[in-house]
Amino acid sequence: MGEGSIPESEVERYEQGEAKAEKLVKAETRSKTDSFHYTHKPRMAHETELGDWVIEVMKHSDAMITVYPPGQILLIDSYVRTKSGKERYVFHLEVPKRGESMSWAKFRRAAKSVLKTAELAAPRTRPIRDVQVADGLLRLWTPGGRVSRR
Repeated sequence: MGEGSIPESEVERYEQGEAKAEKLVKAETRSKTDSFHYTHKPRMAHETELGDWVIEVMKHSDAMITVYPPGQILLIDSYVRTKSGKERYVFHLEVPKRGESMSWAKFRRAAKSVLKTAELAAPRTRPIRDVQVADGLLRLWTPGGRVSRR
């Protein structure tokens, strides 16, 4: 099982949610679905709503951290995992087909000017309530998901 992969015993149930999310994509010619998941109910499940924007940050097994272009939440799905009996929470997103990711170092430098605070030390899972800050972070990418060259 690779990073972020769904165990074989859960694939069928995961794909059901994925099929629902694919039907909710608004801009089919320039968007696709993507997802991330938790093996427990994360706090963000209570803090986010359908349509909210998410900037996904993934720490890989080699310790590299990648920041993916913004996506909008299409569906928050959960199901009981067959082996453990616990729930898996899956966040399905609409993301740009041609989106570009950036390194954590580049994101930190760019976000520092937007946040107007001390540098980000580590990725955080939390909503950004300040609309200007949120818009500034989203503008680090173009509407098509390319890293902004500004």
